[in-house]
Amino acid sequence: ACDVIGSPTIQLLPPPTSPPSSLQPGAASARRKVLCLHGGGEPVSSLRGQVSSLAANLSATYEFVFVRGGYSGNLWIPDPSSKQSPSTSPDHASASVEILDRIVAEQGPFYGILGYSQGAAMAIYYLSYVQPQTFQVALLFSAYLPTTHLGLMESINDQSPFGNIKALIFIGERDEFAGMSEVAAAKFTSPVIVRSSTAGHHLPLISDPSYSRVVAFLSSSSPVPMCDSIFLLWNESSCCSSRADEPLDLDVVSVAEVTSLMEHATSRNLNLTYCRDAKRLYRTNGCCESAGITGGNDATGGKDGTGGTDGT
Repeated sequence: ACDVIGSPTIQLLPPPTSPPSSLQPGAASARRKVLCLHGGGEPVSSLRGQVSSLAANLSATYEFVFVRGGYSGNLWIPDPSSKQSPSTSPDHASASVEILDRIVAEQGPFYGILGYSQGAAMAIYYLSYVQPQTFQVALLFSAYLPTTHLGLMESINDQSPFGNIKALIFIGERDEFAGMSEVAAAKFTSPVIVRSSTAGHHLPLISDPSYSRVVAFLSSSSPVPMCDSIFLLWNESSCCSSRADEPLDLDVVSVAEVTSLMEHATSRNLNLTYCRDAKRLYRTNGCCESAGITGGNDATGGKDGTGGTDGT
């Protein structure tokens, strides 16, 4: 049996068409910035496209800033002469470090750093280079350690776990880098590991159940109650939909945070039920039966958006 918070007594109403006034541009609580590092050999636009749905879902509270790597061919870290001859210099990625330093100085402070593929390897190294608390969270997708660069790895090993930064590691089980991502995760203290049984070497698609966990991770750290992001996720899921998607998985959220969420949900006319044992949140519709414990619709819909800005 589930220890349940909440009960099916409030009718689900459509979410507001615009964020609360406190979230409008120019409001006292500014959006939190996330520095985004693209994959090696890929243009900035490629990562922007992968992040677009996430940026749209979190547009009220987060801004994603995209930066280009410092080496030709859109690389963050230039390749060694061969895998058998790793680089040894601690300055092997200095051109990329200089770019990141400038963006952080000119456009910061940044709440988080997000890296994909080689961008994740660079993000891990950059965390070892900067002062602790430069970033509050790290989001790493298809991550790996730059093991063919001994100078960079020395810094990573010396500085891990990077001031105990809160970290999310996304691993696609169909990604050939999955094993390397597990190794990278070990450099952090109690990282949140989000696995997808369907994803390959890419960020989770909005149709992937793991996508909602990435949103929940950032939403649980947001100064705005997570309910606002849940509204966005469930915006396009209609009452009594024939879909039988999984409910929203909230194992990255504490019971205290869920209780606060429930109170906020009531004020927004959203009826939610949380099962402590299963660590899952369910939406209850007035016309849906027993959604609180045995069912409910997890939104995989959402609005695409391009979101974010380029760092230059």
